[in-house]
Amino acid sequence: MESETQVLLLGVVFPLILSIITAILFARILAPLFLKAKENLLARKYTDGYISRSPSPFRKKILAKRLIYLILLTFGLVSSLIMALDLEQWLSPETLCSYEERGLDPRYH
Repeated sequence: MESETQVLLLGVVFPLILSIITAILFARILAPLFLKAKENLLARKYTDGYISRSPSPFRKKILAKRLIYLILLTFGLVSSLIMALDLEQWLSPETLCSYEERGLDPRYH
């Protein structure tokens, strides 16, 4: 396997898939098992770990924070993908040659 593809798979794809699987595994399997063990130990009746909350309206501050986090996450993912992928696969030979003739790095233009 090529090193760029290996970095892309091991650095981006596998952690993403494993984190989703872990979240589903914990929420659907481990949390009910923990609650059953807690019920047996403490002799109380718990049905689930859900805490009901009243829905809160959208606040501009929270919306702005989420937007900033989303932008930073996007920049991080794009920068890691730019460094992991080989540009010769995506640029035509003429475009790559014109960048090299001008002395520019094609990753940043």
